[in-house]
Amino acid sequence: MIKVIIVEDDPMVAMINQQYLERFGGFRIVATVGRIDELWKIINEDIPDLILLDVYLPGETGIDFLQEVRQKQLSVPIIMITAAHDIPTIKKSLEYGVIDFLIKPFSYERFKLAIEKFLQYHSLTTELEKTDQDTLDQLLINERGPSPVIPDGNKLAATVPKGLSKITLKKILLLVVDQKGHFST
Repeated sequence: MIKVIIVEDDPMVAMINQQYLERFGGFRIVATVGRIDELWKIINEDIPDLILLDVYLPGETGIDFLQEVRQKQLSVPIIMITAAHDIPTIKKSLEYGVIDFLIKPFSYERFKLAIEKFLQYHSLTTELEKTDQDTLDQLLINERGPSPVIPDGNKLAATVPKGLSKITLKKILLLVVDQKGHFST
């Protein structure tokens, strides 16, 4: 079971995060806390596999926590779930290494993408001792980035079929374009 701590001071939002997470199998919420000092008490006993973290909390902020985690060199995946939408907060969160950043309100589909990204990360970092570039690219090159452009100026679709990366699809399309006129139907 993947151990999760939800850090959210609004009980309704914490409940929604929990309900969304419960739609996936294999997760166990070990605690829901509303303050960073409560979070540290739990982490000092046992580091979870994932933290869902808000920015705006009483006392210390989620950004303060991220900075402390980095200073202490703790390895814990964090997904920010917050109403914060200012660029300095987003930039700091990303610089401090969050896996994803969700701005409230968000859809279940967007939450699902964040959890799927975490699951890829978790699988890669807990099940393998070594990896190859293709496997690592599946984690690092996400489908929400800019669409590659093929030579005729068209862009690839925003989403790519599961199991196929945009890079691979672009290579296939380039080969098809190069062989234009050499195919029969």
